[in-house]
Amino acid sequence: MKVEFYLAEVVSIENTYEYNKSGDNKNDNNLFSVTVKIISDTPWLATVRPANPNIKQIPVIGEQLLIFPGGKETQVGSRNSSKQWYYFPAYSIESSIHENSHPGLAITSINDFSGVPDSINDRPMGNTFEDKTISPLQPFEGDVLVEGRWGNSIRLGSSISNDVASEDFYTLNPTWKSTNENRGDPIIILSNKRNNKPGHNEFVIEDIKKDGASLYLTSTQNFPNFTLSKPLGNYGSKSESEYNSPQLIGSADRIILQAKKDIIALDAKTRVTINTPELKIGDESACEAMVHGDVLMSILMDILNVISAGSIGTAGITTLPLDKGALSNAFKQLQYLNSSKYFIKRDS
Repeated sequence: MKVEFYLAEVVSIENTYEYNKSGDNKNDNNLFSVTVKIISDTPWLATVRPANPNIKQIPVIGEQLLIFPGGKETQVGSRNSSKQWYYFPAYSIESSIHENSHPGLAITSINDFSGVPDSINDRPMGNTFEDKTISPLQPFEGDVLVEGRWGNSIRLGSSISNDVASEDFYTLNPTWKSTNENRGDPIIILSNKRNNKPGHNEFVIEDIKKDGASLYLTSTQNFPNFTLSKPLGNYGSKSESEYNSPQLIGSADRIILQAKKDIIALDAKTRVTINTPELKIGDESACEAMVHGDVLMSILMDILNVISAGSIGTAGITTLPLDKGALSNAFKQLQYLNSSKYFIKRDS
């Protein structure tokens, strides 16, 4: 069976971003579709759908696509109207992850303006699309990179040989480190909002401290520039910047975790450290101060010792507590006041 492939330019996104609401089935069967003009000696307009229904990279006006027909009947009133057309993602004509629009190619090559807006050279790439300079990620050998148009990305990467990195084989070295014995160990990085460079073809690299929000799933990597507001020190023999066993690190200006129907559980083998200068429990209006256990222990011990000693009456007679059993029990219970496992920092 002969399969037809054509190059086409996106000329309209009129029915791409909302489904039909009028009930006339105008767009119900063409969700996510765009209108293209085929780059050919015998041009025509076609409505094309994404080739992959599960992963969509919807193009902007002026981007070029590779399209091919399928077998389902459609109402496209043009050539091969009995076939539905599908498109692959826009090809990298501008070598940009943000946009690869090159408007007018279909028109200037065939000198046919039918069905295309008059302001072809000045028209925007869409109704809300903002043209920005977005820098692509530095790739490393073997990486799988998923990059959005706006500086958001997923890297399925690995540890890079320190020897290769130091020889400037890459434009930028990774911000994560690992020993040469562990090169090739996996790492997943989800990153959103980075500092872009002036050119759209200048590489950037994820930075756990500088990126807007990020999530790291590691295996044997560590992050030399990763520091906390208050260092953990060398708990467990390695600090937060040196730790090189599997870990999950999330970093953002604000982090909110919400459990809609059940609990949030923090489960740690050895310790949970809440590393913050201020802690509120209940809600933001909480104003009751937490008690320092050692200070309270000292105060209560002094009080009990005074009570135990009794008092001297007018005739020099010492008056002892009436309920010696209760006093003795208070001394015994006092030893359980302070926990041996849960601690708070004393205010300075």
